Amino acid sequence: MDSKRLSLLLQKQKLGIASQEEIKELEEWYNKLDYPLDHTFTDEATAKDMLRDLRAQLNQDKEQFVPIKPIKPFPFKYIYRIAASVALICTLSVTWYFSSQRKSPEKTTLTARSKPNTFLTLPDGSTVILKPGSKIRYLTSFTAKSREVELVGEGYFDIKRDVSRPFVIHTGNIRTRVLGTAFNINAEPGRKDIIVTVTRGKVQVEDKSKVLAVLLAGKQVTYNKNTSGVLKEAVDAEKKTLWAKQDMQFEEVRFGDIASYLAGRYGKNIRFARAELAECPITASFSGEESLQEVLDILCMTRGASYVEKEGYLEISGDGCKAERQK
Repeated sequence: MDSKRLSLLLQKQKLGIASQEEIKELEEWYNKLDYPLDHTFTDEATAKDMLRDLRAQLNQDKEQFVPIKPIKPFPFKYIYRIAASVALICTLSVTWYFSSQRKSPEKTTLTARSKPNTFLTLPDGSTVILKPGSKIRYLTSFTAKSREVELVGEGYFDIKRDVSRPFVIHTGNIRTRVLGTAFNINAEPGRKDIIVTVTRGKVQVEDKSKVLAVLLAGKQVTYNKNTSGVLKEAVDAEKKTLWAKQDMQFEEVRFGDIASYLAGRYGKNIRFARAELAECPITASFSGEESLQEVLDILCMTRGASYVEKEGYLEISGDGCKAERQK
């Protein structure tokens, strides 16, 4: 190996840029040397410090050499962008985790019995009277932006006003949207029509693409499911909704029979502390829109009784009407 070649290889080795082939060439040359370290070569004018460097490098790693590329300084201006991206990813990850852990409200379905009508109080305080055999589906707790239910059959709704959360009733392809009002929807299976009748307030009826009608009290819209035809007319709304009220008229009916009826209507078990009280006759009339508590308040006042709520049932107590009969 001539001196120029040896000098070039030694310089590349020292700078860390020699290839594997060049390292091997230096090793072969070094192994052939029989001279002491301080020997002056006649044909290779190479400095002794180069030979020392060579020996040191070869002794450190004779098996493999990986040249190190110079590292460019990282642009400092990108550090802020990366930090912001990492922070955003962490925030989104934490938000997703806690959102996934939060339980979504469950849907519940209530099917009205064959008799009597069923009175239901919804999570927002609105009430529904369902005709026997009708079905309603709703969330156990409404969302912050809307209140939505699905109805199959016929129901009379009295909606608690909330301007920030419209109340929407889905009946097939038809949506009835309100803020706070009272109205009746007849969407019984097998019927060709869906009928919405308003007794109080304002109601908007729409399908998937357009508004069909905006109704005020005393107005009714009939939607034909087969033809998509719409008929809007004035009606006697009170007469149209008599079904929701006529089952709440009692004339000389046993208190016990009324209590059994109310238990079916409101879905609450009712008991008497004394059997004598259940035999007392009562005459009373209600609109049908009252809550169970409102009805019992009047009934108990009529008979001089009272009621308390216990675990799983209501208990009515009083003296009965034995003394009244003896008069």
